[in-house]
Amino acid sequence: MRTRIISLAVLAAVVATVLFTVPLGAGAFEYLMQQEQGHLVGHARDVALSVAGDVHDGAPIDLEDVEDLVGEEQRVIVYDGDGDRIAGSGPDAPADVVSYALDGDTEADTVGDLLVAAVPVTYSDEVIGAVAVATPSTVLGDVAVIWAGMVGLAAAAVTVA
Repeated sequence: MRTRIISLAVLAAVVATVLFTVPLGAGAFEYLMQQEQGHLVGHARDVALSVAGDVHDGAPIDLEDVEDLVGEEQRVIVYDGDGDRIAGSGPDAPADVVSYALDGDTEADTVGDLLVAAVPVTYSDEVIGAVAVATPSTVLGDVAVIWAGMVGLAAAAVTVA
């Protein structure tokens, strides 16, 4: 009888821990993803402000001038009003993300393991281009660390129970 009670208590602790861990992990993923997207959009806006004059004038854009606005692992691509690349290296940003930016909206999305944010380049009130900034996403690694910590704490709680 005593073994049954202990087994039932351990089972209850495991079920409660799983029911708590899954939504918490999903919430952590969403929070970290929104935070990373927000930072990337901020970098893209900074770049868009600094290249707006060159895009408007049709002058060549030297992305070395904006290196201090973005991180080392971030790639910057500048598009003209027609969606053609005028500066930057690496793969093109997804067409839908760039088209949202050319329509005047800010958009962030994941493409494989890359997080991409695109913002419009404006001159006065006119959208004259777009800037896309891409960076490898670190969210899954961060969530894995959080979940590993939760699994460790759950194992300790079940052991104590």
